[in-house]
Amino acid sequence: MYHGKLHWHSPHSVLIEYKPNRFILADILLFLPIKNTSLSSIQVAFNTDSFNSQNFSALLRECRRILCPGKTLTLNKIELKSDFSGGDPVAWTDPPQTGVWGIDSLHTMLRAVGFEVPSQPAGEQLQAIRTDRRKCSESGYRNAFSSNQDTNYSEPIPESHPLVSILIPAYKADFFREALESVCSQSYKNCECIICDDSPDDSIRNIVDEYSNSPISISYYKNRERIWGKRNYAQCIELSQGEYCKFVNDDDLIGPECVEKMVTVLERYPECTLVTSRRSRIDEKGDVLPDIPATLPPSAGDVIIDGGSVITKIAPGLFNFVGEPTSTLFRRRDVLKFNPLLVGFAGRDPIRNCDMALWITLLSQGDLCYLAETMSSFRTHPGQRQNDVSYRERIRDAVMQFRDGARILGCLRICPVQVLPMMPLSEPVSSTDHLQPFRQMGTARAFYNRGNKSRALRLAYEASKKVPSYRDALILMADIFNEAKDLQSAVTTLTSVLTFYPEDTLTLFRLARLFADIGDHATVQILCDRIQLLVPYWEEPATFSQTVRNLYSDSPESNIGKFLAQCRKNPATFGELPKLFMLRQQLSQQSN
Repeated sequence: MYHGKLHWHSPHSVLIEYKPNRFILADILLFLPIKNTSLSSIQVAFNTDSFNSQNFSALLRECRRILCPGKTLTLNKIELKSDFSGGDPVAWTDPPQTGVWGIDSLHTMLRAVGFEVPSQPAGEQLQAIRTDRRKCSESGYRNAFSSNQDTNYSEPIPESHPLVSILIPAYKADFFREALESVCSQSYKNCECIICDDSPDDSIRNIVDEYSNSPISISYYKNRERIWGKRNYAQCIELSQGEYCKFVNDDDLIGPECVEKMVTVLERYPECTLVTSRRSRIDEKGDVLPDIPATLPPSAGDVIIDGGSVITKIAPGLFNFVGEPTSTLFRRRDVLKFNPLLVGFAGRDPIRNCDMALWITLLSQGDLCYLAETMSSFRTHPGQRQNDVSYRERIRDAVMQFRDGARILGCLRICPVQVLPMMPLSEPVSSTDHLQPFRQMGTARAFYNRGNKSRALRLAYEASKKVPSYRDALILMADIFNEAKDLQSAVTTLTSVLTFYPEDTLTLFRLARLFADIGDHATVQILCDRIQLLVPYWEEPATFSQTVRNLYSDSPESNIGKFLAQCRKNPATFGELPKLFMLRQQLSQQSN
């Protein structure tokens, strides 16, 4: 084991001494070029005048990743300002909580990225310990298990089986019976079911009374007055006693082996803070509905996905492939440390989508385990709050809030759309270096910033060969080609990005700018029209398209003109954009 030393070099980079006389300059917002859990201690020397809260949080998260569980991070020469933001404005739509990210909440920031901070005297050093989830949690699940005297287990459950709290924040009784039945049918019997009834009548209470002989312990709580969804979710967690928590919405269903398989995964992989699975959509009758983009699986098999990268993907646009509350399971202690904001994130109370806030809080501390098997179903019906106009009107504010929260937590890496670094569950965690291409990109970005573009291009190319869909590597290559005036190579590289991410609006706009440089304004118009379909409120593409239209004449070659006309009639044809470049290349060869 080595003892790492990190020195702040610039606002976006650190100088790492990870072996005697071995130094690396790395970009903070990319993965540091060091393997997981490879250091037994880390010392960081810094001054807050040279960085902001985003960079500091990103560095802390990387320190947590490369530090062994239970080992110590030492922060030296702490010179914190009263406002610990480094001049980095944060556009929140709700009033900030007292002391958030200030000098009094440095401990909160450390806990948010996966450290425990023991009490210690104030001084020039602060020590934090990387959370070791291999130890028994503080939830006291064994005491809760021994007190369940009225349950009728067919055989004693070993004490090593942790208690799972299944939480139902109930409001409507329409599908509640089916949801409760799926909970009581779990193969994993060491469960307690907490029901917090926020409904205006006794319909839910009457259904619960029918399950007095349930194989699992059921605790029912009736709210004296309505507290609404966010507070009801938090109340469920407060009343729970289990080591693990699993929400089940009152209109959703879970499979009979859902809890058992998810608990097994988190017991085996302590560095995962959240487990989810593929889920299906069902209608009022229980019939399965077609997939939507958010329900499409990120992998065909069971995988572990880097938590920060998941936040980068889901936070900017609420593209929640992690799933609804019913789809997940997590450790209770990872949430309790942020009381009273049990369903908040980055010290903030979410405007909407409290489940997304909870996922961001958990994934900032560790990784996501995704199971490819369908283990839950969420119901889509007209009576849901998501169909209310007032609910949808605030979604855009929620998007901005989550984006800023992800930035504060140091999870908004370079660009909002990127490939997810993942590792198959079938392989031991220590034997697979699934972050190698991402560490290469950290080094490539550092070389690029220092002006060594040939070395940066080589490293980016190597990373893209290992992970063909690695967006950041392809974008860096395109930037280097563009600066070298090799526009054809830049266009080809950006086309590769669209092969994997056909709705990546940032890449579409980069491509539009390249075609503007080439002088093909018809293609620019098609690209900008496509962007406007994806993001109607983004005005810059429309303005750019009009500017290009005024500068260039419309004289595309005949074959390309026909293809563009077809795209105009049928936007789905846009997915065949590579054909456009093949045609252009053929015409170029014929002219030569």
